[in-house]
Amino acid sequence: MLVSILGSHAGNMMMAFMAKYQLKLPVVLIGADYDRHMAVQIAKALHAKKYRATVLIDQPPGRILDLLRNCTCFLGYQ
Repeated sequence: MLVSILGSHAGNMMMAFMAKYQLKLPVVLIGADYDRHMAVQIAKALHAKKYRATVLIDQPPGRILDLLRNCTCFLGYQ
């Protein structure tokens, strides 16, 4: 699962979505440098609930496109 454009409710929304559909997919949080604090907080909350989470900040466009092409599920939040 890939989560992009983080906001104050993104973590709760994502965890509720994953719980509702009983998903145990790895989570990749992507964003710009100003998203870093929120992404790290969400990743910590996910790790506490035994989800695999990775934070990717300021990645090149080609890397983001590759992630989007190959993800199982995409959740965007702004």
